[in-house]
Amino acid sequence: MPIHVTCSACGKQYAAPDELAGQKTPCLVCGTPIPVPDGLMSTELTQPAMPAPKPVQSNGSNRTLWIVLAVVGGLVLICGVCLFAGVYSLFSGTRNEPSQTATNPLSVSGSTNPQPASSITSGPSRTTGNANADDSASPASDRLPQLTPAPDNPQLIADMPIAVGRADTALLIDADPPLAYSLASERMDYEVRVHSLRDGQQLKRAAVENARAIFAGASDGSRAVVADSFSYCKELQSVRLDDPPVVEAKWQPYGNTAVRWATFVSPEQLLTCSKDGQLRMWKLPDATQAYEVGVTYREVLPRFTPDRRYLYDVSGCTVRFIDVTNGAYAAGVELETGEAETLLSYPTLANDGKTFWAFVNLPRARSRMFGCWDLQTRQRLFLTDMPADAGGPRRLTAGYLLMGEYLFSMKHRKFVWKLPRFRPLAVMPNGVCWVRSNYSSDLVLTTVKVPDDSLIPILEEQVSKTRTFAKSGDAVSVDVQMKVQPPSSDRDFPQKLTALLRQRLVEAGYQVADGQPRILRAVVTEKDTGEEILFQKVAKSRSVGEIGTGETESVREIALVGSIDLIDKSGKSYYHVQRSRSPNNEYQTLELKLFQDLNALLMRRRWNGLLDQLKQSLRLNPEYMMFDMGESQVSVVLDPEWTAAQSAAARRQNQAERDRRRSKITMPDQRVRPPWSVQAFAVPDLDKVLLKRPLEIGKGRVHELKFTFPNIAQAAVRIEGPSSGNQRSFLDRYDMRTRKRIARIPLAADNVLVDFRPDGKLLLLSSDRRLNKLQIWQCGEEDSMLTELDLSTKTSQVKQALFVGGNQLLTFDGRRITLWEFPSEKLVYERPLNTERCTLSWGRRYFVDIDQGRLGIYRTSDGQLAGELASPPMTAERIRCAAFRHDGKAIAVVTGKRHASGGSIGIWSLDDGSLIQYFHTQHVKDSIAWCSPRHLLLEEKLFDLMVEAPVWDYPQFLPDSPDSRGWFIGVDAQQVQHLAAVAVPSENVAETIQKVLETAPAIVKPQGAVSLELEISSSYPRPEETKRRLRETLTRKLTENKLQVVDGADTVLRVHWGGVSSGVNYTPFGFENGERIFTMPNRDVVVSVGISQRGKQAAWSKTASVYLPTVDYRVNWTVGDPAADLQQQLEEALFKRLENLTTPAILLQDFRMTIGRSLIDLSGERTLVNGRFR
Repeated sequence: MPIHVTCSACGKQYAAPDELAGQKTPCLVCGTPIPVPDGLMSTELTQPAMPAPKPVQSNGSNRTLWIVLAVVGGLVLICGVCLFAGVYSLFSGTRNEPSQTATNPLSVSGSTNPQPASSITSGPSRTTGNANADDSASPASDRLPQLTPAPDNPQLIADMPIAVGRADTALLIDADPPLAYSLASERMDYEVRVHSLRDGQQLKRAAVENARAIFAGASDGSRAVVADSFSYCKELQSVRLDDPPVVEAKWQPYGNTAVRWATFVSPEQLLTCSKDGQLRMWKLPDATQAYEVGVTYREVLPRFTPDRRYLYDVSGCTVRFIDVTNGAYAAGVELETGEAETLLSYPTLANDGKTFWAFVNLPRARSRMFGCWDLQTRQRLFLTDMPADAGGPRRLTAGYLLMGEYLFSMKHRKFVWKLPRFRPLAVMPNGVCWVRSNYSSDLVLTTVKVPDDSLIPILEEQVSKTRTFAKSGDAVSVDVQMKVQPPSSDRDFPQKLTALLRQRLVEAGYQVADGQPRILRAVVTEKDTGEEILFQKVAKSRSVGEIGTGETESVREIALVGSIDLIDKSGKSYYHVQRSRSPNNEYQTLELKLFQDLNALLMRRRWNGLLDQLKQSLRLNPEYMMFDMGESQVSVVLDPEWTAAQSAAARRQNQAERDRRRSKITMPDQRVRPPWSVQAFAVPDLDKVLLKRPLEIGKGRVHELKFTFPNIAQAAVRIEGPSSGNQRSFLDRYDMRTRKRIARIPLAADNVLVDFRPDGKLLLLSSDRRLNKLQIWQCGEEDSMLTELDLSTKTSQVKQALFVGGNQLLTFDGRRITLWEFPSEKLVYERPLNTERCTLSWGRRYFVDIDQGRLGIYRTSDGQLAGELASPPMTAERIRCAAFRHDGKAIAVVTGKRHASGGSIGIWSLDDGSLIQYFHTQHVKDSIAWCSPRHLLLEEKLFDLMVEAPVWDYPQFLPDSPDSRGWFIGVDAQQVQHLAAVAVPSENVAETIQKVLETAPAIVKPQGAVSLELEISSSYPRPEETKRRLRETLTRKLTENKLQVVDGADTVLRVHWGGVSSGVNYTPFGFENGERIFTMPNRDVVVSVGISQRGKQAAWSKTASVYLPTVDYRVNWTVGDPAADLQQQLEEALFKRLENLTTPAILLQDFRMTIGRSLIDLSGERTLVNGRFR
């Protein structure tokens, strides 16, 4: 039976087997030898023998019978024990485990014979770590599958950069040779390109349609899987890369659920994972489903074992292995974490298949840690701290892991280097990291050795020196040097800093003693930046930067610097922390009173702030030492001349290929967007803290309502109500959390409420309707006017005026925006704005504009471009309205001609400016708002982005709502005004919409029959030839999408070609070459596509137009007719628009008669909400 022992040093309890009785074994935690006492059996053997029993009298035949039975029973018992021991050793896996002396550095001491790896086990039992995981997600047994190690592959890698073309990214495949798949765009064409990473040669290229992202590529380069979107993809398209390319299959793997990732297991097998973690295997080329796993795969990216036979993920502290051949769980290993409720994330399996790495989220821990486990013994090898900004581990050879910017040494178990910031595309098993070059407009791939040969000796030397500095338990001295004396109010600062250093040393396991060769030294100095900061004095306690008495006081910007070094007797620093504190850190929240000693107050804030910063940043841990070794020698360096020449050659090759396919028709180049510099922004969700019930405003007429956001829950209302028989105007401020009125200001009849500053401290009013005479009011216990700005001499009329920052105003007159400083009325900048309404982001740091057809995000502080949005499929002329999503992840923009009934809605990602969704609608309004990531509110119509159509009608809501609900003013039976909010869409609305969509008759289904009706304008040249080409193109697309073209079918795909929009004739284009001159009318040529049933209203319709400025009008002057060339280019561009309209997603979904029209008029919703007023 096991012998229970306890370590005298750390208190860890263990259960030792009988074989270790009388020996010593080391503690697995601290290494202290633990004596194992003699077992009970050995004690019995050392005692003297008992006297022989007295003989018993003979009892005849009974004695013989009992002897026989005893012998037979003993033999049966011995056989049973042997059989049980054999079965147990066979299934427990101990025969395959290496010895402890070979695999575990903590080998058993004091024994001549090596002991098995399981000779000593930890006392506490393993914990699941995730008690809420479903039973189906747990493997059948706790065992490890047979893993084949992946040897380092010394493949030849291209020693020069590889120019791919104009592509966003590349998909790198570890094969022989390694391949790079990319989806390149040249003008309006997209094609899949395959490059060899061994010699940089382009192996294959294939034109694809309706593709915006590449998802997977086969290891032999035979096929690729593309999609129409990367962020929200529902449909995949398998393309065989032949000449010409063949579209093998188009299908939706998960219906309306988006695809998270897809990867090839073999050239004929594709493994996909949905957004909710469902795994499915597909057999190509017909895209038949092989299996579906009913459990949730928990990783965002596919993680394969080195032999790619298994997928693995983590659930709590359990590593699960999934066999990719049948989708079944092959095994599962529960790792020892030593503490309950431990969660693992970002798992990485080493190339040898024996070591496992993961981020560790310990309970009650302030930050994540990084750990390593031996999969054979399930035991943790070590656990170390890690930088907060470290990325997920990428496995490298030569004993290193790459974690974002940081390099981790597996040999020394430390972070040993910080690399320059770059985003690796892939890391090959031979340790070569492929990155994207930033020196070219095209996508250029290059390699970085991590670490390179010259860096390894430096790392070894630095690590060896640092490891000999101090061990846990060594003594370290503390030295605090004050180069500047603190003020009297902070006289105890040196004592506080000394106590902090001592505390950190003790927490790290060191001892503190004086006169030691190892010193933790802190030095506090001052640094004069040579600049001055101006502060404006105020009469009352207000934030600096607001309107005050006009008196100013200047303060020298002197920073207080504190540096902490861990040094040896030679003065070499092994650990360094430096923090500074200047007046700029505090003046935003500093509150002053008149004639107060400003410098003394700032100095005290600097001393307190410096101590707080040192407390947060000073962390000593022997297992975690970040070396400050300067800039890494590993960098991405390209020859600009070579890059330019390679890009030009690639463009010439692409141009020749395009000319071969499309004759002399050319489309405009897709301009490379400048670097994206829009910073992430978001606002808190105020749905739970704002207005639970309607807010009673009172009788009268509400004129304007303004909200504060994101952090102040207030509303300002200008109401015109009766007072002593006369109509008077008032400005009321309400706290939306308590539903109480804070203040009331009497106003003149012509006053207008213009804006409410987001911090709730300033109001902007206008004394006339033209908004060029503005009044700034301060909000307090008694609201009062601070100043008045007269802009009548600078601008005729202002449509919008908005607070920006602390003391700036942004005005918009319908054509230009201007940034002013108040109260000086200083002009900061002025620029044109091609929008109907100025739209600012949450926090008012950015606005959206369109310049020469290019949409962009601009900074409000200087009016400069912060990021250009990707070009939409149709040329945008003007922004009708726009809205930034509440989480700061996307922006919705409505573009179209002024006063037109139709327009286009585009959704762009604010992470990189990419286009997420784009569609045309006839329900364009001048106001748009986000209701949820799926719904938009265009005035009274609710748009569902999944069906790209309005699905509900609401009452008129208020713009600029502080949260995602619909706000409106309601009137009860007593004619009292109320401010109320309703969830958009509410639960009953969502249920009604879903029921109507489910019960509405379907128009188009897969394998259904569709008839074609083509209409060509009589004024269009070559109508018969165009009609023939239209029929061929549409028949091909319908057939590819598994639809039958049958004349006379009830479902009709109707196309009208060649109409002129609005009948407007634009200014003719004139072309001149020597004496040869001709003109051509510049008119919109329109194509309209619709799906309907005979005799019924269209269920879906879209329209696209093209005119001369949207194409690259290049004319061949030597031969042919230039006018015919231009007409042909217009026709080709219009056919391209038709390709974008008739996408596979459109043709394959079940169109219903209700989509495209409002479903139900919400006549009862307002009554329902008003019924809650009482």
